[in-house]
Amino acid sequence: MNKLKQSRITVFYFVLNSVLLYSQKKHTDTLKNKSFNELKTIFYNSLDDINTARDVARFTLELAKEKRNTRAISNSYIRIYGTYFEENEIGKIYLDSSIINSEKFNHNDLLAEAYFLRGNVFYRIGDDEKASEDFLNAKKFVTDNKELYYRIIYNIGILKLDLGKNQEALEVFKECYNIEQNSEDNLILDDYLETLYGLSIAYTNLKLNDSASKYSKIGYELSKPLNDLSHFKFTYSEGNNQFSRGNYRASKDSLYKSLNYLKKNGDLQNLAIAYFYLGSIYKVQGVKNKMIDYFKKVDSIFEKTNYIYPETRPSYEYLIKFYENKNDLKKQLFYIKKLLVVDSILHKRYRNISDNIYISFDKANLIQEKNIIEDKFKKSKSNFLIKNIIYVTLIIIFCILLVFYYRRNAIYKEKFKELMKSEETKNHKEANSINTVNEKRKLDLDEKLVSSVLENLNEFEQNYGFLEKGLTVKLLSEKCNTNSKYLSKIINTYKEKTFRNYINHLRIDYAVHKIKTDKIFRNYTIAAIADSVGFSNSESYAKAFYKKTGIHTSYFVKKVKGVENHEKNN
Repeated sequence: MNKLKQSRITVFYFVLNSVLLYSQKKHTDTLKNKSFNELKTIFYNSLDDINTARDVARFTLELAKEKRNTRAISNSYIRIYGTYFEENEIGKIYLDSSIINSEKFNHNDLLAEAYFLRGNVFYRIGDDEKASEDFLNAKKFVTDNKELYYRIIYNIGILKLDLGKNQEALEVFKECYNIEQNSEDNLILDDYLETLYGLSIAYTNLKLNDSASKYSKIGYELSKPLNDLSHFKFTYSEGNNQFSRGNYRASKDSLYKSLNYLKKNGDLQNLAIAYFYLGSIYKVQGVKNKMIDYFKKVDSIFEKTNYIYPETRPSYEYLIKFYENKNDLKKQLFYIKKLLVVDSILHKRYRNISDNIYISFDKANLIQEKNIIEDKFKKSKSNFLIKNIIYVTLIIIFCILLVFYYRRNAIYKEKFKELMKSEETKNHKEANSINTVNEKRKLDLDEKLVSSVLENLNEFEQNYGFLEKGLTVKLLSEKCNTNSKYLSKIINTYKEKTFRNYINHLRIDYAVHKIKTDKIFRNYTIAAIADSVGFSNSESYAKAFYKKTGIHTSYFVKKVKGVENHEKNN
């Protein structure tokens, strides 16, 4: 950067900072001599401008400290948190301070509010154990604030749903429902709709499908006139319910209708569940391409949020199986690694919660000491490390097996191609070579005898004499008008094979030819093929076929049929 440009920028920043400082000082001057109630009103009226609202809250905090107003101090920390709602770690620091201050001065109502808000922070970052502790503490300290009490128990219900404690969640939502029904104040429609939604999901998870449909319908009819698309939330819940019933057509219709609403509202967790159910429906229907598309969408949401529900985990199992069947090693390993990451997150979020917490979740006196929780995390990390080592070992073994399988298939394909090209020419060459005396090697036998035996062997091959069962060197030597010793020498020299290999190779060549040219023969069992070509049992045939060709009969038959079908289609 040249000095002129740098000096201009320095001047610009100086002027800008001077303006900001003047503006901030002017804004601060307007807050002086305001009461705490007036500052509260100014804060909430400024929430459209987070920076201004934060300045007001911080000014209020400093003023409260100066005047030693402990309630205002706790309130100010809560308000500052509100300006950091999207920044969980920073926001939590202010809530921690509010809790410490309220505990010290027994501001139980503010303590309940801060615990509730911090429980939400822990829930958003996936720490359900600490979220549960804070919600229970909030419930313990809440006094006359009915709306806050409702919010606390509703969030406990949502947390229970996430943890799979559906019956307990249902009881919580029933309590919320009764609060709304028996309220002397006007019904808060948003809260009531949330309760109806919670009831419909809990009933669905418990397979109480009629009750789930009942509350989905009530919620749908109440929210439809609002014209804010919120009725699609109940369309989504009913889609889940119909999936639970096995009514896949109705489920698919409802889930499709709810997708745009879920996307628009940024409800990525429920959108992932909707994608999983749609993928599962297409799996049942055998539409593999759409099945895979939706399971990949589940993964794309996990990539964005690093959050996953246990019910969507099978998406990765199906993806791995799909690419395993396609012999796509790269993608298969990709999703295996993804599943390992998913499992680590599910392990941390769900398995770290002890049985004691599940059982005693609603006891107000449930408080766990910080060092006990930390000890659990240490043990959990140790167990996770051991499990991770096992996973990695299994992946390595699995990869080795996959590579072996892939290479073996590649070898089989090459062997098949060679067999298809060379089988006829090989028979032709062997037939012609019978009449030619091998000049490389000479036997101490009469040449006329050798020629006669070779002619007899040629006739033996042309007439498929090798198909005879129980054929021995003695029997064949008699047919060739010689003895076993001379026949063995001639076969060893001119066929360059032992008698057994000579006969077996003729039989295997014949079997290959029949499989290629005879549709009926191609559909024989292995035992029937072995019997047809002269073998006494299928085991000896199978060994001879593999030794001669390098592939198995079943593979060869399958590939020949594939070639035939391809030629038909083209």
